[in-house]
Order: sequence, then structure tokens, then C-alpha cells
Amino acid sequence: MDHLLDKEVEKYTKLRNIFKPQISSHHLSSAKIAFETLRMKSGDTILDAGAGMGYQTEWFKSHGLITYSTDIVPMFKDCIKIPIWDMHFIDKTDWVFCVDVLEHIPTEMIDKSISELKRIATKGMYLDICCREDNNGKLINEKLHLTVKPPEWWLDKLNIPNARHVYKNDQLIVCSSTYK
Repeated sequence: MDHLLDKEVEKYTKLRNIFKPQISSHHLSSAKIAFETLRMKSGDTILDAGAGMGYQTEWFKSHGLITYSTDIVPMFKDCIKIPIWDMHFIDKTDWVFCVDVLEHIPTEMIDKSISELKRIATKGMYLDICCREDNNGKLINEKLHLTVKPPEWWLDKLNIPNARHVYKNDQLIVCSSTYK
């Protein structure tokens, strides 16, 4: 499993050395939508799984959430370097926020990754999964979206009772909450 992680770290390190850091409006708007839709509140805890540059982590902090962030190539100080499929030392958080990450996970690690996210979240999750091939991987001659599947496949894999979902522009958004 270490070779799998090493390969992914190498790939994303190479990619991040090409791109200048930019604020992702998609990630920030997703953070706002998740906060409102799931009725998060100040003092809640949240795991930002695959935090990237951490702009959404900072947004959650500015709204009073206690944040924990992970990424295989951390880009900011408080981000923990750990793969989504092996977050064994993270106990529980109220919420899990995972945007544009799961499609990057090797298919053989999807079940374990989903299991970890479900284990950690106590109140609910906000997941945003791209269901098409990536374009940026061409810049480094690598495939970035390793698990490109239709929304039905993802919903079956996620198996989250009472989750709400929407599929638009090749993006599957799944919200689950213990709130009715």
C-alpha cells in the first residue's frame, strides 16, 4: 500500500509544482453550501478530507468550526499528511467535507476510503465527486481521476441511507445528515 501512496504523492507534488496556488471558487462555494444545507454551527467539528490549499478549511474556521484537515500533499501548516483510506488516528468529527477527492483515489482503495469517512462523521457528510476524466493530468502525463464511474456506481458504493444527492455537469453531490 505504501507504493500506492508514494506514487500518488509524487504525482500531486509534480502537479502542484506546475500550478500557482489559486483560490478555488468551487471549493469555497461548496463549503458555504455544506454549512447551510447541513445546518452546521459554530463549535461543530469538521474534517476537510483532501484539503488542497485549505481555503475551505479557513472558511469553516472563520465561521466558528473546529477544523481538521488532511491531504497527501499538504499545502498549509495545519494540514495532516495522510491518505483518505488510512485515517486511523482520526477519531470522530461532527462533519466530513470531501470535495473533488474521491475520484482521485485508486479504485482498489475506494471501499476503505468511504468506510473511513463514514466512521469519522457523526452528524453527516458533504461529498462532491467528479464523474468524468480529468484534464490537468495531461500536463504531467498522468491520469488524475483514477476512479471515473457513473453516479449510480458511487451512490451504490456510498450506501448512505436517506442521503440527498444531485448530479449536474458531471458532478455528484451527496449530503447526509442526522437532521430531519
